Amino acid sequence: MAAWLGWKKMPTGSTQCAPAVSGSANVFARGDDRVVYHSGLLNGQINGSWSPWRGLYGLGTYTGPAATAHRGSTYVFAVNDAHRLSYTRWNGSGADGWHEIPGSETANAPTVASGVIVLRRWDNNTLRYNTFDGDGSVLSWGNWRTVDGITTSCAPSITEFGAGYVLVGIAETGKPWYRDLGSDRTSWGAWKPVGGGQTYDAPAMAKSLLVVRGTDNALHWNSCDGLFNWAGWKSAQGQTANAPALAHSGSFFTLVVRGSDSGIYYAFYD
Repeated sequence: MAAWLGWKKMPTGSTQCAPAVSGSANVFARGDDRVVYHSGLLNGQINGSWSPWRGLYGLGTYTGPAATAHRGSTYVFAVNDAHRLSYTRWNGSGADGWHEIPGSETANAPTVASGVIVLRRWDNNTLRYNTFDGDGSVLSWGNWRTVDGITTSCAPSITEFGAGYVLVGIAETGKPWYRDLGSDRTSWGAWKPVGGGQTYDAPAMAKSLLVVRGTDNALHWNSCDGLFNWAGWKSAQGQTANAPALAHSGSFFTLVVRGSDSGIYYAFYD
């Protein structure tokens, strides 16, 4: 039976913002110099060691980053000094050039899955999304569109799930809601409540697992099947001062958080 394997602290590194994680445990975190840094789990194995932190230089950010695996590469997103999103491809040793996304004004880190990005507007708390394609250092972008039906208290979370995607948004009451998006990246289902739980920080969802920071600062998780039947909330036996980050690769999930000491902690679900 799958279970959480216990919390460990990354050997070095600290951050004042929520970290990000993608794929087989590629962790990205904003340093005190506002640069985004990367450390990865060597060989993508649970019992592996961590690579040294390397900076994705060329962009300064006041928020935590976001990251996703897309067509064999890892792309990293952060809010630049103009309060717009910029992205880069992680090339194994640093940034493969930062590029601003037109029309992407936001005050929060976005949520991103392969081919889809969603952000929270800073003027009215609604959500917008865009699609991207390509597999090089420069991606091609569509037009920004509104995700209607909800205003949110924080950034959302999107993940690939089944044949399409699932978006989780936190209503201004702190309750989590979810909505499916088809593989065509245009066909949205209706908003539905997850049931129970409350948070005022961005949720983290990867595949079938959803993790939130509760109002008690503790981490809580839930899971759903392909029919969106939720199993119920359980404790992940940890606390955080910021939103959690979650990724899935192969056979395991990686949960990453900022600790109260500003260190970066991780736990595997396998």
